[in-house]
Amino acid sequence: MAFGTTHELLKFLRANLVVVGPDRGRLTLLVALSILSGMLQASLFFLIATIAIAITARGPVSEFFSWVEMVEKWSASQLVFAASLCVLLLLLLSIPIAHLQASIGTRAVARARTRIVDAYLNASINYRTTLAEVQFQQLMSEHSNQLISGVNHFTAFCVGASSVMVLLVMPFLVSSRLAVVILLIALTSLSFLGPIMRKMRKDTLTKSAVNREITRYNIQVVRMAPDIELFGVRSSVARRAALRIAAASDTIRRISFVDSIIATSFFYLSLGTLCAAMGTLLLVDRGPRPGLAAAVLFGLRITGYTRAMLTSVRQGSAMTSHADKIATSVAELEANKGADRPIASVAFDGLNVDGVSFRFATGRDILTDISFTIRKGEALGIVGGSGEGKSTLCSLLLGLLPPSRGSITTSGIPIPMIAHDAWGTLAGYVPQRCELIADSVAENIRLYRDGFDDDAVAAAARSANIHDEILRLPEGYATLIGPGERGLSGGQRQRIAIARALLAQPEFLVLDEPSSALDQKSEQHLGGILSSLKGKVTMVIVSHRPAVIEFCDRVLTLHNGTLTESPSPQENGDASA
Repeated sequence: MAFGTTHELLKFLRANLVVVGPDRGRLTLLVALSILSGMLQASLFFLIATIAIAITARGPVSEFFSWVEMVEKWSASQLVFAASLCVLLLLLLSIPIAHLQASIGTRAVARARTRIVDAYLNASINYRTTLAEVQFQQLMSEHSNQLISGVNHFTAFCVGASSVMVLLVMPFLVSSRLAVVILLIALTSLSFLGPIMRKMRKDTLTKSAVNREITRYNIQVVRMAPDIELFGVRSSVARRAALRIAAASDTIRRISFVDSIIATSFFYLSLGTLCAAMGTLLLVDRGPRPGLAAAVLFGLRITGYTRAMLTSVRQGSAMTSHADKIATSVAELEANKGADRPIASVAFDGLNVDGVSFRFATGRDILTDISFTIRKGEALGIVGGSGEGKSTLCSLLLGLLPPSRGSITTSGIPIPMIAHDAWGTLAGYVPQRCELIADSVAENIRLYRDGFDDDAVAAAARSANIHDEILRLPEGYATLIGPGERGLSGGQRQRIAIARALLAQPEFLVLDEPSSALDQKSEQHLGGILSSLKGKVTMVIVSHRPAVIEFCDRVLTLHNGTLTESPSPQENGDASA
């Protein structure tokens, strides 16, 4: 086999051994069972050949059994019984072999997905913000699906290679001439593999590149939909898309045709080699050769296994890049692990923001040398134009992002030092848009947190002024909502978010544009909620609506990365009076 092909095969084997990892014991058992299966297949081929000879024999059957000493004195019924026993054992062996193949692949992808999720959740929030959602989705779906396909091809290769090894060794135990014939067939078949594998590998990469290009163009069409509509070029875009799709289909058709011809040609070339070997034997040494029937069966079986192994290596090698992508992405996530938060408990006593500046890994400073204090029980409003960094400031106050400079503390303890579970019971957060999970209303409010029974969930819903509306849903708190389920209005979603934030009865609550998507009635509901919380919960409210800001004791304006204090609604009222 050519060096390039050998290198590709070794790369395929090494990559999958790494992926299989802890399941190498299972892989060893799979190989052992496959070897046993190969031995049974070899025995069955011997027996089938012997039975066939016995059926057509014209004379003493024992003369035709002499090529295999172990069955020389067996009766026909014993031969049939032995063959039937081999078939039964092969059927029984196929069950654990199939189970091991399936379990090795599924366990590998389960480990990979678990590592991805763990690494993502343990990475710093600052690093996670640099990752696009589609990257995480690709790791969990496309790359993971291709990973399991690659492992399945690897285990199929191991099964085939184990059986071929036995089929090559067993003839030496019976007949040296038979072994030489089979070995010649195998070596000749292998000589075809080098150019075939290189061609198929190149074709696989070409097909992947063509499919990526089509996907990229289609995404571009979707993103440019408003411009396409505005400039009236739908027909032109559709025509160009059709031409690209047709060209891609033609390329893939040619590649698929050539690959199919190559695979079929390999099989027939192997059969030709088998015929040539038999013809050579007949020319060199004429005479009865009962063992030749077994050689034919062995040759056919080896050819079939080799063809399957070729397919496994070709397709599996194309999928190793997905395993590499997962490994690289997980390593990057683990290298950017979030800092330890050693403080297990803390008493909330307002917030002190001292000289805080912040910038993302790439870009300008978003906040510059900000300092202010939030007293316990105070309601602080933050206003400012779009893109001024109000949401970033909220994330800093909640400890979701660490300051680039300066500190944010409560009771003298920096927020990023407080353990997540401890801070999670003290702080609540209502984002601009409430994301729902595909589960019941109750679980959306609970959001994976333990220790909160249905009464606590209902109490949080009452505080968010949505309890009665939930009861009017078809299944009440058990009604399924979220992606693919029942839809909610913007106001209902927002109050679900508030109920979620209030579930643990926090002492500190951040509301980021809570009224941005609300109608007048929903805004009135929000006003009632804020009124009931004022003085009991320390609040930071980001909003541009006067009806919301009027609940604040103080108002800070964020502009060009700095904060200035604005007159409070009460002061404005006094001034106008």
